[in-house]
Formats: sequence, structure tokens, C-alpha cells
Amino acid sequence: MNTKKEEKNNKGNSTFVKVLKIIGNVILWIFVAFAALLTVVAITSTRNDYGMANVLGYSPVTVLTDSMKDTFNAGDLLLVKVSMNSDSNDIRNNLKVNDIVVYSTYLKMADGSTTERPVLNTHRIVSVETDSTGRTFYRTQGDNKVTNPVPDENPVYPESVLGIWESKDNGISGGRLPGVGGAINWLRTPTGFLICIVIPLLVFFLYELYRFIAIIVANRSKKTVAVDEEEIKRKAIEEYLAAQKKAAEEAAAAKEAPSVNEEPSADEAPTLSEAQPDGAAEGTDAE
Repeated sequence: MNTKKEEKNNKGNSTFVKVLKIIGNVILWIFVAFAALLTVVAITSTRNDYGMANVLGYSPVTVLTDSMKDTFNAGDLLLVKVSMNSDSNDIRNNLKVNDIVVYSTYLKMADGSTTERPVLNTHRIVSVETDSTGRTFYRTQGDNKVTNPVPDENPVYPESVLGIWESKDNGISGGRLPGVGGAINWLRTPTGFLICIVIPLLVFFLYELYRFIAIIVANRSKKTVAVDEEEIKRKAIEEYLAAQKKAAEEAAAAKEAPSVNEEPSADEAPTLSEAQPDGAAEGTDAE
């Protein structure tokens, strides 16, 4: 009974270990895929002056303020449709009121100054207007009326629109991952990328290399053991056949040799007259 229980427990433990290995491998490959995606994002974001990545026509954008609360909040990660091109049929020329866009602009600081370089901002279009030259531009405003009680001062021209998060007329509806943007931004820094991507990937590939080498060594060991077993079997068979042959030769030799106790036949036995000396026969006749 104990043996059966032990066998059952061993099978259960083996199954549990296999399940854990499968789960571990799945998690590792998900991490590898995520790291590869983040690498692509980091590389493509350096190809333009605005840090906008382009992965299959979409870009992850982190929300930095609560100006659009509660449509999305600071720290959220938005997936926006990239729209950086100069095509005359560019959808940037046909945006409507209520579309939410990502655009490049100069923001005012608390002291009244503006940023030295243009930054990304994500607001809703509240009106479509034209300037004195007849050029169309968009007036934008944040959904949070506490922090953005009036529309933005700077006009947004179509060429300044870098991405579109929502445009119902154009069939665009972006995705949102709450609270993920801050983490992604940190991962995109050299320190975050090194700690969370490069080092784990290096450990992962070293582990996979170790497993690969271990499998090769194990297979070679199995082949060596199999060869040794075959060699042992071959020698045992040869020894057995040699012993059989020797025994057969000894039996044949013993059969051919004369027996030590063998008596002479009747034809070979001496007669009485031949056995007695000549003198003894003559003496008998004298009497």
C-alpha cells in the first residue's frame, strides 16, 4: 500500500513540476515579447523630433497631466493612431469637433514663460476655425474644466497633429491602459531599460543556453551508456559462445580417448599354453 501511495505522490509531484515549468516558460516568453516590443518603441521613437514611436501605425503616448480628466488621467497609457504624413488626403485636414488629438505645441509654464522645445499635448477639438490667411486650424481644450476652463490659446494646425486618439467620423478609437504610462516612461529611460529589460533578457538567454548545453550533454551521456551496454552484451555473448565451443571440444576429445579400465577382448586374451613357461609344460609330461 505504501509503495502505491509513494508512486502516486511521485506522479503528482512530477505533474506539478511540469505545470510549473510550462507556466514559467509562458511568463518568460511573454516578457521577451514585451521587451522586444518596448525595444521597437524605443528605437522608432528616436526617428522623429517629437519622440513619437510608430509600431504598425500606432504609438503609445503617456498622459502627463489631468487636463483630460476623467476621459483619461495622468499616468495612463494611450494607444493613438499615428498621422505624420504630408498626403493631400491626410485625415488631419478633415478632423471634426470632439475628435481627440495628440499635437505638438509650446506650453506655458507657471511663471508665464513657454517651453523651449515643443511638447506633446492631448486635447479635444472644440472648434474648427480659419486664420486671416484662410488656413484652417483647430481650437482645442482639455475635458477637465477645473484646470482648463477656457480653450487653449495656441491654434493647432493640421500639420502639428501627430496622432489621433479618437475620431468617430474617421473610424478611429484608441486604447487606454490606466496607470501604465508612468512605468513605460521609466522603462524607456537608460536606467529603466537596463534594469528591467537588458539584464533580465541576458539572464534569460544565459539560462536557455545552459538548458541547451545540458540537453546536449544528457543526450551524449545516454548514447555513451547505450554504447557501453551494447559492448557489454557483445562481450558476454562472445564469452558465452567461446565457453560453449570449448566445452564441445573437450567433450569430443574425451569421447575419442581410450578408457583406462578397458579389458582386452577375447581375441586378444592369451591362451593357457601361451601363458605358461615352456619348462612348466614339460615337467607335467614327465610325471
